Amino acid sequence: MKRLTFAALVIPMLFAALLLPGCGGDDKSPAGPDDPPRTPRFVFNSRRSGTSQLYSMKIDGTDLVPVTSVGESVFGANNADGTRVVYESFRDSRQDLYVADFDGANEVRLTDSAAASYRPVWSPVADLIAFVSDQDPVGGRDIWLIAADGTGLRQLTNDPAEDTFPVFSRDGQRVFFVSRRDTNQQIYAVGIDGTGEVNLSNNAFEDTTPMADPTADRILFASRRSDNYELWTMNLDGSGQAQLLTIAGGEFHPSFTPDGSQIIYYSDVGGNRDLYIVDVAGGTPTALTTDPESDFKTGTLIAR
Repeated sequence: MKRLTFAALVIPMLFAALLLPGCGGDDKSPAGPDDPPRTPRFVFNSRRSGTSQLYSMKIDGTDLVPVTSVGESVFGANNADGTRVVYESFRDSRQDLYVADFDGANEVRLTDSAAASYRPVWSPVADLIAFVSDQDPVGGRDIWLIAADGTGLRQLTNDPAEDTFPVFSRDGQRVFFVSRRDTNQQIYAVGIDGTGEVNLSNNAFEDTTPMADPTADRILFASRRSDNYELWTMNLDGSGQAQLLTIAGGEFHPSFTPDGSQIIYYSDVGGNRDLYIVDVAGGTPTALTTDPESDFKTGTLIAR
């Protein structure tokens, strides 16, 4: 019988070990439980550079990075995995949508139309973007859908009243939006196939800027049922409307953090429009910005 040498036994075992996950010098395995969690980013608008531009920042208020630097850019939102931003920008007498990285690199023009396109948001489950446009020649401002690669453009709502502030449900199957089609400003829902349109908030007050809770079947929105806009929630069918928090001043454009434990919003309670973050459970809000040129939250925060 042929005897195997020590080298013949050990070397193949070492080679096999190098191919196992976590072994060898090229480890591409997922982050382990001891790795620090990734801090999500969000986008906001500011005139701190002298013109209206978009910036991104971590939700702890650090690592401020400009996203845009040309034209006038107002409203932006990140995609589900926190790698790309979609935003509206006014350039060359045109208001179109663009997609880029969080630092503005790899910018791609998404729409190219004589009609204005603005207030884009990304689906949390697909590369699908909802936005507002007035490109329907016989209608007003409506909600439209487009894939992140610029294909599949289609109209979602069609009403003479202005439809705006779209946001996807957390399962990506519905779009919540704001409209005055029933006289006062209310929050509506429609399926991404255009069916099932319904007035959700359905009351005599001004309701605006809805946002789906990423961890529960409820909608966060701003409502003027007092002297200021305050943060309210309701169920997906419009029931259970209740004020979530009582905070000094008015709160605008609220957005959940990805884990649903905090809300980012902007307020002028300090004299300028600045960004704040507050726990859903209550407590004292923390200022994320203190710039005299005014900052305000514009898009959704859905990165996980």
